[in-house]
Amino acid sequence: MDDGVAVCAVIVDYYSAGDTAALAASLVDDVGITEIIVVDNTGDPGYTIGSLPGSATTIKAEHRQGYGAGVNLGAGSSRSSHLLVLNSDLVLHRGLLSGLAGYLDEHPGVGLVAPVIRDREGREQADAGGHFLRKWGSDEERGEWRTGAAFMIRRQTFQEMDGFDERYFMYWEDTDLCLRLQHAGLRVATDDAVVVVHTSGGSDARASSRYRNAARSRDLFLRRWSYPAPQRVLLFALARCKLLALRVRGL
Repeated sequence: MDDGVAVCAVIVDYYSAGDTAALAASLVDDVGITEIIVVDNTGDPGYTIGSLPGSATTIKAEHRQGYGAGVNLGAGSSRSSHLLVLNSDLVLHRGLLSGLAGYLDEHPGVGLVAPVIRDREGREQADAGGHFLRKWGSDEERGEWRTGAAFMIRRQTFQEMDGFDERYFMYWEDTDLCLRLQHAGLRVATDDAVVVVHTSGGSDARASSRYRNAARSRDLFLRRWSYPAPQRVLLFALARCKLLALRVRGL
């Protein structure tokens, strides 16, 4: 990483004070990270995160908002050239997170780079990335997306993309951003030298809640990017059946 590169870590917190404090503390020793901004995304005036490093800045959202809106709030206060976006429930496993900025420096055609993300059992997280959902009747080459749980992006690029689309409350805002990057001629990538563990579920732990939020955001994505109406209707119907099954099981 060039000496002139500055990295701001943006951590979005939603009632996960312990995880947030531990993650922020683990970033202090990474000399490449010049700013740590923690966004209290609860909208709860009585909530406090607690013992954060002295170098960290806390921004409190006026009301509960979506994940993308929380990231935008933190990014808007950054002065650094690179943004490192992180969920609160992450643990660094290998490498320095600031090293992702070096990956971007070496690959100017990459707009966003993510670390390898593993689950608690050490397996690579299945939903950490993939290819865009293919439109029915389309044979166009599908690009790739990476999860918003952990990634690095140039601040200028993030600004040019107008940040995350805040219409997504939770889930699919990352896929939408990656697709916009592709349309701007930029790729997304993974840096195998950096590995994090995603403990998962802290802010949306109930299975039915996660699935409902994901289904709503997927429907927004499909409409936003003009997927065929029959495809949207079928996926919506399948989502309703899955959600009903989760509720029947009490999940």
